[in-house]
Amino acid sequence: MAFLFTGFVACSAMAADDDMSQCDLNLQKLRDLKASIAVVPEPLRSEVKALRMDAEDAKQEGDAKKCLSDTLQALQKLRTAGKS
Repeated sequence: MAFLFTGFVACSAMAADDDMSQCDLNLQKLRDLKASIAVVPEPLRSEVKALRMDAEDAKQEGDAKKCLSDTLQALQKLRTAGKS
């Protein structure tokens, strides 16, 4: 039983690390797109900026899932805007 619990805790920690790594990658993508974001019309630009800032705050607080969620939303909004 202890082995199963230890394995679960280890898997949970690895998943959190993966989420934080993906969050870092997504934040870097948003930084790389900063010049492109400048030409995105309002209110979309403000929405993306707010999501990026929320993601950075979540990262500082150690909330990998929120950080990942916010960065994915921001990137999706930019992709959708690029298709229109």
